[in-house]
Amino acid sequence: MKNEFQQVKQDVNDLAKAKWNLAWLRSLRYAANVWARFSSSLIIIGVLAITLSFVTLALSFYLGELVGSYAGGFGIMSVFWLLVFLLLLLTNKKGLQKYLKDRFVQQTSTELDFYIPLENEDKEHTRTR
Repeated sequence: MKNEFQQVKQDVNDLAKAKWNLAWLRSLRYAANVWARFSSSLIIIGVLAITLSFVTLALSFYLGELVGSYAGGFGIMSVFWLLVFLLLLLTNKKGLQKYLKDRFVQQTSTELDFYIPLENEDKEHTRTR
């Protein structure tokens, strides 16, 4: 009886360790996916910012030639970007933050799955997707 109790105790201990390791690996996989998305998004945003800078610079020189003054062309582009900034600032409270939060939750919730059934589990205990 004592040996059976020790065996059950050891099996429960092994099961707890296995579950802990599985949870750790799942969280590590999730963190790696989040980090990969963040890194790739950061690279894309960086390339987009550099491209936008060169387009703005070229457009500023073009507008400068049209109005006859490079300062005028850069002034027009500055006013344009100031208006874009103010528009974003005014809409930030209303829709932009909500949109970004919803988008983040939508992307992360598809990968965030706390319970992935094992192959040999009963079908009645698994949840449907």
